[in-house]
Amino acid sequence: MPPGVWASLGMTILCVCAALVIGASFANTAPAPAAPAAAAPAPAPAAPAAAKVSALVKIVDGTVETRPAVGQPWVPVKAGAALEEGADLRTRFRARCVLDMTESLVQVGPLTVVRLGEYYPPNGGK
Repeated sequence: MPPGVWASLGMTILCVCAALVIGASFANTAPAPAAPAAAAPAPAPAAPAAAKVSALVKIVDGTVETRPAVGQPWVPVKAGAALEEGADLRTRFRARCVLDMTESLVQVGPLTVVRLGEYYPPNGGK
């Protein structure tokens, strides 16, 4: 090959490499931040009043206990017991239970402590 071809080929390779390096550096830059929205959306309406939780204990397997409030003694739970808002429920080693929360069943595994709190039904209870 004539000497001019090698020089031309070398220059082409150099340009391709430079383009790859420059392109890679642009690909790693973060995009420009989006323009802020014209106006913030209106706040969501206030949540409906919380319904008093009443969970029904459906299944008990092993040692499961409850107490109506902190500081109260723990007492064994049997299937069919009703638990109100604020009550604590705990399961011991290898114990399980299932709570019926009106619209859903909650499985509680071993070595768990649960406090029943406020419940907001989906779609405001409609």
